[in-house]
Amino acid sequence: MFLQLFTRLPPVLEKDTTVDGNRVDRRNELLSRALKWTMSVGEKKRYREKGHPEFHARVAKILWHEGNYVAARNHFILSDDAEKFASFLVDFQQRCGFKSEKDLFIAQATLQVLCTRRAKMASVLLQLYCEKHPQIGGEAPYELPLLNFIWLLTLCVQLKKVIYFSILVEKYQKCLERDPSYRVYLDKIGQLYFGLPPAQKSSCGGLLGSILKGLLGNSAGGPSSSDAADDDSDDDFEDGGALDEDGYITAASSVNAASPVAQTASKPAAGAGNVASTTFDDSMDLD
Repeated sequence: MFLQLFTRLPPVLEKDTTVDGNRVDRRNELLSRALKWTMSVGEKKRYREKGHPEFHARVAKILWHEGNYVAARNHFILSDDAEKFASFLVDFQQRCGFKSEKDLFIAQATLQVLCTRRAKMASVLLQLYCEKHPQIGGEAPYELPLLNFIWLLTLCVQLKKVIYFSILVEKYQKCLERDPSYRVYLDKIGQLYFGLPPAQKSSCGGLLGSILKGLLGNSAGGPSSSDAADDDSDDDFEDGGALDEDGYITAASSVNAASPVAQTASKPAAGAGNVASTTFDDSMDLD
């Protein structure tokens, strides 16, 4: 009933404008009330805090169909529909972005999903986007360094070992300079999955400084803070899909990013399941 009403209400009317001429979406109040209701009846902590993912998915599809890409993206982030979200991001990037930004659209989305403690969703979203995008169209490892970083990050969070996270961030520092927001997301990811302290803005070292503190104070490398993923999250890979250390090292080796990892872990680069045999050199100039 709500979606029928939401769809039939016109998104904007000429009379619905502010003093400065900006249009107002007359459905916002209806949407807000419906969202609050899904939060009040949510059976999971995430649903009670952000609303039900199915609600967000349905609203996102309507907004996408209407061409409201920014609002649609905000709802897709909170949905669990990786398939539709990936298709949306491909469409959004091709319509509103430059060709050189095809990796930026999925990188930010994947990082944001990881920050909501949904590692499985993030991993599937990245894979589907890369498969669907006509200018990427393939499996990992990828030709673009940023995509390889995001791919390895989705594997790294499954291990929850700070040493792998530390080396990965250090390896791709130059790549991460393309968007300042990446540091904010990675700081949060470090807290959620690896038990790292928040990065201090005034302290020397920033994110890498926090990682160093985590290495010194959390030798096991697993989450230790109260902000780490709890039993109510969806990042635990209960279906047995989590990667082991050998698998991660082999994946990282496929992009020439794992030699320090292999030395630190003292593990052979054994077979890792479904990792492509192609190797890309991510030591290339990232500018």
